[in-house]
Amino acid sequence: MKDTKLISEKSGRTWMVIARILFDHAIAEQTIFDNESVEYMLMRFESDQKRQKSINEIKERESNTIFQYMLKPLGHSEKPEKEERLKIDYPQQRL
Repeated sequence: MKDTKLISEKSGRTWMVIARILFDHAIAEQTIFDNESVEYMLMRFESDQKRQKSINEIKERESNTIFQYMLKPLGHSEKPEKEERLKIDYPQQRL
């Protein structure tokens, strides 16, 4: 969800979610959540075979609950490392 803070389990760096990325060629196959802001990525392929391969890769990642998001770094300028696990940074509840 937009403005959700994510924290790296490895480095402790944080990012804010800007939007979920949906791909124009695979949108019919992608999981879409009601509460998300989205940005559309337009892609071109040299062949239908490469296009279908990309769709299959997106479907495979999403079947493993791996989704792509546009993130804004907070207090640094780094991107998350490839396959770095990010968890939601829930604010502390006040008693």
